[in-house]
Amino acid sequence: NRVKASESVIENRDNASESVIENRDKARESVIENRDKARESVIENRDKARESVIENREEARESVIENRDKARESVIENRDKARESVIENRDKASESVIENRDKARESVILNRDKARESVIENRDKARESVIENRDKARESVMENRDKARESVIENRDKAREV
Repeated sequence: NRVKASESVIENRDNASESVIENRDKARESVIENRDKARESVIENRDKARESVIENREEARESVIENRDKARESVIENRDKARESVIENRDKASESVIENRDKARESVILNRDKARESVIENRDKARESVIENRDKARESVMENRDKARESVIENRDKAREV
């Protein structure tokens, strides 16, 4: 579980890093595109400036401002998405760590309980075995004593006969 959690954390971190890199690259592309568009617009406006310098200057300014605002919005959106992704991945990793920790605790408790039960069972079996062996030993001693008495009596009787 610890390995799975580590793999999950690494995978989530890598996914978040990839998302940040993708968003950064998209923002760069957007800035480059907007810069290129602005350059083209400036060139067109410079050519048209011969006819109407004032008109084209205003249009160029509006275009630059618009592109800058779009780029800012895009950067802000991408940054917010990356933050959300990082937070989401961190939360998922935290949940996974907590779940795995709880499962490990449950497993430890279950194994401890099973071990206790096994120790108690083995102790009870050992007691029963000791009692059985003691009883058998008593019976054997009594049998041997009875046989010895019988042998003594037989030997005494034989001795009298002789």
